[in-house]
Amino acid sequence: MFQPWTEIESFHNIKKFTSVYPDVVKGNKVQYKSKVKLHGTNAGVQCRMDGIIPQSRTTDLTVTSDNAGFARWVTDTNAHWVAVRESAGKDIVIFGEWCGPGVQSNVAVCSIPKRSFVVFAARFIDEEDSFIADPQELSSLLGNIPDVYVLPWHSTVEVDWLMPESLNLVIDAINIDVLAVEEMDPYIYDTFGIKGTGEGLVYYPYGGHSTYHDFINLVFKAKGRGEVRRGAFPCREAQRDQQ
Repeated sequence: MFQPWTEIESFHNIKKFTSVYPDVVKGNKVQYKSKVKLHGTNAGVQCRMDGIIPQSRTTDLTVTSDNAGFARWVTDTNAHWVAVRESAGKDIVIFGEWCGPGVQSNVAVCSIPKRSFVVFAARFIDEEDSFIADPQELSSLLGNIPDVYVLPWHSTVEVDWLMPESLNLVIDAINIDVLAVEEMDPYIYDTFGIKGTGEGLVYYPYGGHSTYHDFINLVFKAKGRGEVRRGAFPCREAQRDQQ
């Protein structure tokens, strides 16, 4: 059964959502850690007891109905994903970005030597709604799989969603961080030695917000010049799961 990755909203949409549903923050302040947002194509590997299933953002894939060669690559590395299922002890989906030459253009990640799967999260397929975003936990789970990388944490920020007067300082800090990533993608430079522009950042709630449901309610992205503006919170209607 297909397991979609969530649509990630903007800072402004989360501000609106938390003002309508304040209980989702479980207290006033939410701790965040960011990861660099890579510009490729969203992908996932369902590691199930009954088989390994590659997927895109919207559907399961096969080698005859592929997306930028991802299904073919998963098939070629199948034994590694079977080992991941065994290590996890239950069915799990590994989410990441399939990126590299020919997948997208005009950003640093497009110039890495070969197409690679850069993992940013995993979700257990169970009733506990378990979710992993911590890079060390992901690395331990995955082991050494050819052309698989795990995105590290980039920066931290604390957001008091229920105190609007405090948010402009947070926005200033986010803008500085995003503009620096846009100027040069730090992850691609540190990992591959390639200089070039980055797309932005994704901010993951952590600490007391550890389930997948917590994640989809509070995660936000910031990309490109001027996307996060001080003192302005207009947004489209956020479409999120309600508690």
